[in-house]
Amino acid sequence: MSRPGDSAIPVGGARWFSRERPLWPRSGGEAVSRLLDVTSTGTRVIIVMFLAVESVIAVASLDDVREPAFAVAGLVLIVAATIIAARPGPYPVRTSSALWVVAATAATAGLIAWQLPPDRPPGYAAWWVGASSFLFLLLALRGRAGWAWIGMSTVATIVLVWSATAGPGLVTGVTLAARNSATLLVGTLFAIGIARTAARIAEFTRTERENLASTAAAEASLAERRSHVRRLRSTTGELLARIAEGTGLSEAERRECRVVEGALRDEARAPNLAVEPLVSRVRALRRAGVQVVLLDERGQRGLSEQNKDRLIPWLVAQFDSVAPFDGSAPFAVEQITARIPPGGRGLLATVVIEHRGQSITRSLDG
Repeated sequence: MSRPGDSAIPVGGARWFSRERPLWPRSGGEAVSRLLDVTSTGTRVIIVMFLAVESVIAVASLDDVREPAFAVAGLVLIVAATIIAARPGPYPVRTSSALWVVAATAATAGLIAWQLPPDRPPGYAAWWVGASSFLFLLLALRGRAGWAWIGMSTVATIVLVWSATAGPGLVTGVTLAARNSATLLVGTLFAIGIARTAARIAEFTRTERENLASTAAAEASLAERRSHVRRLRSTTGELLARIAEGTGLSEAERRECRVVEGALRDEARAPNLAVEPLVSRVRALRRAGVQVVLLDERGQRGLSEQNKDRLIPWLVAQFDSVAPFDGSAPFAVEQITARIPPGGRGLLATVVIEHRGQSITRSLDG
């Protein structure tokens, strides 16, 4: 069912034109360039053959024009326009190139038309009309159908004016213009089909790339979850089983529960610090009764590998230096807070060591 405002022509149950599917897609230029590779060997062969055939016909029909110099000048313009139209470049082709082709073909028509025989059909002497339609077809294939039809209309108008005023009659001009316009019409429809196909290819490629990226992200996320579950089972499995049995926990087991809880908090609050050998140092301190707090405020930006290589050994050295302060206990420190501050403050990390109401702050410059 069409929505109000949609203009659609059903073709085999599909819509040929609609707001969702425009007649000439605005995207897919790179894909069209690949489909119509003007630098390919096949395309170059076609261009060379076209120039060779038009040159032979133009030279062979010089006797049919009153001033051969005009025909030679027109041939030079057509050759130059062909080189410009077939020159490698973006899709659609540059407006300046399209304008040059239109101007060159119009000038060729003006130069040669009034040199043709006035009393009979021009025959091969009107080679420039077919050559112009070929150039316009090339413009349409390269995304400049509008300029192609402007050029075709200009050349056709010149042909009609010549045939009606100085030629063998209007019928000859109409026949000549209509035949070449029909060729351009077929070529324009083909160009539209190529552009639409290229746009669908580009859309399919983009969708496939997004799906692959989404699948890879989902698989990575699933792998991370499974790894996290394995770590949870290895660290909490036995303790959870004891709790589930309903039996009381010893003081050592309760202390181990606190150690495990701290490790889980570290993974959530400071993932950049939940790495060895720092994890082992933190676990040992917690088992000795020291409260260890790890904080990572870098957020999604994380740390570079170079900063990690500096940070982890420095933190390990700080943790190794806390025992004892006064020799009264194996670990006289009450709490250690290691923090990665937000970026842009000139610090890579800070460590605050607290003991009997006093604190010592150490920092690592970023």
